[in-house]
Amino acid sequence: MHPSLKRTYELLHFPAFLALFFCMLQFFRLPADFVANLSSAGVNQLESATLTLLTLSSYTMNLENFLITAVILVIFTLTSTNPKKFIINVIGLYFFINFFYSYFFSHLPSNLMQYFSSHFFLSIISTSILIMTCNVIPAMILRRIKGYIAKKAENLGITMFQPSTCTTCLEKYESNPVYCVKCLEKMKA
Repeated sequence: MHPSLKRTYELLHFPAFLALFFCMLQFFRLPADFVANLSSAGVNQLESATLTLLTLSSYTMNLENFLITAVILVIFTLTSTNPKKFIINVIGLYFFINFFYSYFFSHLPSNLMQYFSSHFFLSIISTSILIMTCNVIPAMILRRIKGYIAKKAENLGITMFQPSTCTTCLEKYESNPVYCVKCLEKMKA
């Protein structure tokens, strides 16, 4: 991949994940009693919309929500050029979602907060399981596969990319040629 294209891909990878994640929220389902209890709490429309968005973002206890999020995380982890950075970004995203979720819910009446606290903590546990199974495990498997391929190629005598230089004319190559194109001398290994 061309270096400038790779850099552009790296810059757009996490924003593309965020865009897809927030577009997929329309398919997420909330418990039926959540909306009824939130409307009876006496919060205004903006607070209600914010709490609903934060709840949709962090509510992975529903199997459908869990699977949608899992598929998105696996695809973006496997296509990432730097899976570790992507995993750290996802953990940061879920940290801020849960932080604001708890902050906004702390301003609700105490009986409503007690009702939603079980949903909140179970959602944190399910999100942690989701990140471990859909981010960390595929990244570890991908790293093992890449290591296995590199080791297999090394055992077969195939060198992966190593820039070489002709000792006679000092021409630089981004491959492993047998003969120098410039001076036609045999390259030394």
